[in-house]
Amino acid sequence: MVPEVGSPATVTVHTFRGSFASTVEASALPHARLTLLIELGSGTSSVGGVPLRALVVGLRSRPVQFEQCGDIECVEVRLSPSVAVAIGLGVGDLHDSVEPVEQVFGRRLDNLAAQLVGTPAVDRPGLLRDAIRAEADGRRPRRDTDALRALERADMRSAVGDIVADLGGARSTLWRRVTSTLGMTPKQYLMLRRFEHGTDLLKAGHTIADAASCAGYVDQSHFHRHAQRFAHSTPSQLARQVNATYVQDGDSQQRQGWGDADVRPRPDRPHT
Repeated sequence: MVPEVGSPATVTVHTFRGSFASTVEASALPHARLTLLIELGSGTSSVGGVPLRALVVGLRSRPVQFEQCGDIECVEVRLSPSVAVAIGLGVGDLHDSVEPVEQVFGRRLDNLAAQLVGTPAVDRPGLLRDAIRAEADGRRPRRDTDALRALERADMRSAVGDIVADLGGARSTLWRRVTSTLGMTPKQYLMLRRFEHGTDLLKAGHTIADAASCAGYVDQSHFHRHAQRFAHSTPSQLARQVNATYVQDGDSQQRQGWGDADVRPRPDRPHT
């Protein structure tokens, strides 16, 4: 079964809506979770240059570009790596990539979009978590699940050595298994988690100093370096990014999403 599939830390679901008379470009921040995007509206969307009806976005260490036009209703599902592995996703193969859902899941999710269209937004998290549980049923547990969950739960100030000690294994074994599974080293994943948490705090209205401290950064300049590395931006710029482009349904405490991205209109490509 999926580990703690009902926990907001492992599976989060949101619906974003927007109406755009002309094409808008945006840049979405990197995340320490995989993202399943399902477009239900009549408008047109693309992510990373891939037309969007249903896409899987892998763990990312750099921003992803997307465009939208018309009436948009996009359901976003974020999966922690341990949950993604539990349902059979090749997390490492998806690193820094954007793939159509059918290339990742085959035809197993064909009916999901139709079910979501007829389901109120408040009931969509339950529907999607049930689908994830069903996808995980019957799969053999992976040996690296405990290591992944330890990385996901680790305190923001934790070092890889601390996690290895808690698991009681060899550092080289953890490093090899996690790197093979995620497509990045444990240290790189913890850095990405820390950055995601810091940007979540900025979106929630915390000061840069508080966000840096709570996310486990040594100081603001440390946070600044990671913002430039992962987002090609600064914490100040991230804090000012547009947060009201969409009406968001679902868990109101989870503010970080595609609707929080830096959105810019493209008047040279009018909607027809």
